[in-house]
Amino acid sequence: MSGFEQHVEAPDRRWQYLLFAAEPYETISFKIPSREVDKSEGKFWTYYNTETKQFFLQFAFKLESNKYSGDHSSSSSRSYGPVPPAPPGSLRS
Repeated sequence: MSGFEQHVEAPDRRWQYLLFAAEPYETISFKIPSREVDKSEGKFWTYYNTETKQFFLQFAFKLESNKYSGDHSSSSSRSYGPVPPAPPGSLRS
């Protein structure tokens, strides 16, 4: 949800809201930076454990150009470490 769709705080283009809704609970939201989400393989996944009724979501933001440091080298040469492991009991291979 964009910062302009919510009516709790003053609209701010720098933020967006990640919402979770599940009956019978109230909807909850997390305020996250308004950046593009990287949906490539290994960077975005969801899993719902039907036995424990737990929902897992993992995502990463796309890397932005290095606009703050004056270093304009390719961001693809940087290493940010491996993708975190999947939660216990997940079906991820």
